[in-house]
Amino acid sequence: MVRLWWLETHQPVTLSPVLRHSDRVMHAVFSSDGHRLVSGCADGTVRVWDLAGCSVTPKSRHDIFSGDGSRFVFITNRCIEVRETLSGAKMSPLIDANAIDARLSQHGRYVLALSAEQSGRAGSQHSIQVWETGTAKPIGQMIMTTGDLASVALSIDRKRLLVVSNDVVRTWDVASGAPLVRGLVHNTKVQSAVWNSSGDNVASWAGQIVKVWDGATGQESFAPIKHAFPIKHVEFSPDGARLVTCDADEGFAKCSAQIWDAKTGQPMGSPMEHDDGILCAHFSSDGKRVVTASEDFTAIVWDTATGARLTPAIMHGEKVSNARFSPDGQWFVTASGDKTARIWSAETGDPLSPGLVHPTMLADARFSADLSRILTSDRHGNYWLCELAVDQRPVNDLMMLARLLSGDTVTAWGQVNVHTQGSLQTIWRRLRSQYAADFSTSTGDIAAWHEFQATENELAGQWFAATFHLERCRSLRPGDSNPAERLARARQHLAAGE
Repeated sequence: MVRLWWLETHQPVTLSPVLRHSDRVMHAVFSSDGHRLVSGCADGTVRVWDLAGCSVTPKSRHDIFSGDGSRFVFITNRCIEVRETLSGAKMSPLIDANAIDARLSQHGRYVLALSAEQSGRAGSQHSIQVWETGTAKPIGQMIMTTGDLASVALSIDRKRLLVVSNDVVRTWDVASGAPLVRGLVHNTKVQSAVWNSSGDNVASWAGQIVKVWDGATGQESFAPIKHAFPIKHVEFSPDGARLVTCDADEGFAKCSAQIWDAKTGQPMGSPMEHDDGILCAHFSSDGKRVVTASEDFTAIVWDTATGARLTPAIMHGEKVSNARFSPDGQWFVTASGDKTARIWSAETGDPLSPGLVHPTMLADARFSADLSRILTSDRHGNYWLCELAVDQRPVNDLMMLARLLSGDTVTAWGQVNVHTQGSLQTIWRRLRSQYAADFSTSTGDIAAWHEFQATENELAGQWFAATFHLERCRSLRPGDSNPAERLARARQHLAAGE
């Protein structure tokens, strides 16, 4: 047999780790793209295996991506280079920034280069320079800050920069390098902070408290929002009019996400409750829906205006670390501690893909702008690009195909199973004439299935069944001597009463 293992964890591949043979395996090697494996067996056969069924994942990356996942940045000898995520094409000349770290803006048009200057009584001192990606030219003046940096973020219009350090949040004017807010203080370590879409307001959170304030003056917009449990995520809606927050505790208490008016701090709609902690909440691109991801192993889509549930709770085998809408809002993708990412309908909650298995527990997943791939990541800085095979056939045809394959048991959520498009026999005739390839099996596929069954039965000592399948293999592969030799051995075992 051939056994597949994950290189990083030394653990067997979760699904189908064993590739069985009828005799001792002499050699096995991967193809250059890692999608197939060829093995040589002592019985004289060579087998080619498609590894899709073994859930072999794409190669991980250790790069820093823009907020929308369209670009990534890497550092070599303290020089920065930005590339396009899907093609790998260079998006910038080499930027000689003497950088020890770098962050991209939301759409990757600007890069923040961080350099360590020195350490003193006030803590580490850093310089931050904003660069334009396309031209590799610096934007504004270099900004100096002290303290251990938790996060940095550039406003969408790239005019202002915020820096989170310990229990303080500061903002700067990028053009002049002058400080705007010298220190908005929380009573405990600040988790993070985000700009709204217009770049004038900031939301920062620490412990159970969220503060919303003017990014130029530091004036708080309203009294701090207090949650019952530590806050896990805060996000402005795309138009900046709303704010969503969520919390989680270390136990199993029911927790909730809440929509707030970003000007008044008043709650909008009902709390969006889960049976355990909520780890994130993200708006759709039009701001009309929110998707939440929870430690109760579920994700749910909600109405922003009312807080009403729009889909059933979708289930994973472990906590759901993150969930995000596709750019067009039709789908959402989840990342889970069960080591899978999965795509779902944002309208019905129905699964649209199988679980995409990874070698480690996932922390995040997001769509590429063209929906051709999803970008997944874990908490150790590893990233994966997973290609999506999207079926371009009309939705009505796909619905009828689903009806046919399920024996007429597929029903849209909340609807009665009543169909007016004809019987299954009528649907079968129509689809078979239109998509002939889906209703036919090649001789090679049939022979491969009998080969697999024959091998399984040989290994199990089921010689009657092995004889049956080997006879079919011999008739389907008349020029192949291997089935005939194996058939003779199987008949010997059968004659011996085994």
